Amino acid sequence: MKVINLKTWERKDFYNCFKKDLVPMYGITTKFDVTNVYNFAKQNGISFYFALGHIFYSALKDVEEFNIRVVKRKLVVMENNVLSFTCIKPNETMFKFVDVEYDADIVKFCENARKVEQNQTGLFGNLKNPKYGVFFSCTPWFEFSAMTNPRSKSKNDFIPRIVWDKIKTENGKKFLNVSIEVNHRIIDGLLISKLIANTKQLIANLK
Repeated sequence: MKVINLKTWERKDFYNCFKKDLVPMYGITTKFDVTNVYNFAKQNGISFYFALGHIFYSALKDVEEFNIRVVKRKLVVMENNVLSFTCIKPNETMFKFVDVEYDADIVKFCENARKVEQNQTGLFGNLKNPKYGVFFSCTPWFEFSAMTNPRSKSKNDFIPRIVWDKIKTENGKKFLNVSIEVNHRIIDGLLISKLIANTKQLIANLK
């Protein structure tokens, strides 16, 4: 865990600028070609949903600012290795929050995520004091051009929210609109662009 020195941190003015905002969160929506993810999931018999979540987290964990949290009133860069997914079973109308610990192996991660989802009976999982790296959700029933998420009142809520919509097929390729919502105190457009670039690279390299 790395403690950030606010006196010397290069982003301190940016951080303090948005500190006074009541709700310093904002989001963007952009389009992703997820053909490789879709095919990879089919070939390996794993969930596309969990696979894409794994890829996004693998991309954001390599951008330091996405890993910043507040611990004992100090800004720290830490390993936040729990991915939270909203999941709903076919023919059911209520979703649940499925928390899964990260594994670098995407297939192992997805297999474990499926087991956790199948075994969970309540709204919340059983992990104690999970260190959330990201919150995921999706709307497989419809497309969207923008999305907002519920937020806590805390200005120190730095957990990214990533949501995608229904898959579209265009010229044989699969596309999604993806909403990325972050706290402006630590994340700006340049950092989101790094996340997007990292994600697209991981998708392109998927085999």
